[in-house]
Amino acid sequence: MNTTFIVGSDLRKETPILAHRVKKSADNGASIHVLNPNDSEYFFDIDQNITSDEWVNELGLILKAAINLTKNHLPNTIADHLDLIGDPTNKHELIAVSLCKEESLIILGMNAYSSDQYQLIRSYTHILSSVCQTNLCEITEGSNSIGASVYTMANNLKPSGISLSDIVHSKHDLLILYGIEPTDTMFQSEILECMDSSENVIVLSPYINTAFNNHADILIPIKTHYESNGSMINIELRNQLFNHIQDLESHELSNIELIMSIYQGLELKAPSVAEIHSKIDQAISNIRDSNKRIADIPKDSTSQFPKEMPIFNMYNIDNMLRRSSPLQDTKEGKALK
Repeated sequence: MNTTFIVGSDLRKETPILAHRVKKSADNGASIHVLNPNDSEYFFDIDQNITSDEWVNELGLILKAAINLTKNHLPNTIADHLDLIGDPTNKHELIAVSLCKEESLIILGMNAYSSDQYQLIRSYTHILSSVCQTNLCEITEGSNSIGASVYTMANNLKPSGISLSDIVHSKHDLLILYGIEPTDTMFQSEILECMDSSENVIVLSPYINTAFNNHADILIPIKTHYESNGSMINIELRNQLFNHIQDLESHELSNIELIMSIYQGLELKAPSVAEIHSKIDQAISNIRDSNKRIADIPKDSTSQFPKEMPIFNMYNIDNMLRRSSPLQDTKEGKALK
């Protein structure tokens, strides 16, 4: 890439391999720009570095500079919104000029994902990418976040389902948690309250913890993902299959057999593995298709965000990493406690 623009990301902690690739690009002469609410440590030269509490507004000004540069005619809703946020400075214009060159990349990170202005940030970023014709990379908590988005669980586009925010802020007759702990999501206290208010709670997990002891009516042990089979979407947007399943006794069920038995018990039609992979492949295709990107400013943000925003990095996105003493004893691991 000739230009990389890092937006709302502590890249070294969120995705170290991607930070390494950006460093190699910078070492080869690429322009690197960073926009964040807080200072981050990088081991490469940064051309334009904006750190501000008003970083979302700064992103809007970069978008405005790019629109002025490319003479794009955008819907009145976008133009009217941008008229209210001020005028771009020379720094905003320099970033816009750099992004409008060939082989440019925008990286949207976890600071954005954890912001109560996430919808607006994501809209700004998508429109900026379309205006400048850049590549776009969105970092999530992990590969399962992309899968959740496929099923409309981790965003606000809900044609066929409800978001995670909706789930944890509702009362349920039956709540089933599969392979998830409260600390796996930004809605940590909200999940505990949701479990407490639900009539029945079934937990399928490789680990037991205080929350499950206090709130689960039924607790079913399952294998970790290091002992089972499945798929994950990697940073290059490839759907990778893995098979780590261990030999089972005749009376033991694999994770997938256990899930299918629950479908049967509830008299629900279970999707086939082929149908699931087909939907994932279509979602990846949509993510890669620039015509599918957000093309307007949100009218309002209806998502309910957590009371306390946790810190995300590579040491707490996985229930096994959180239980790794060597990792938790590092400087970054201790900073999470």
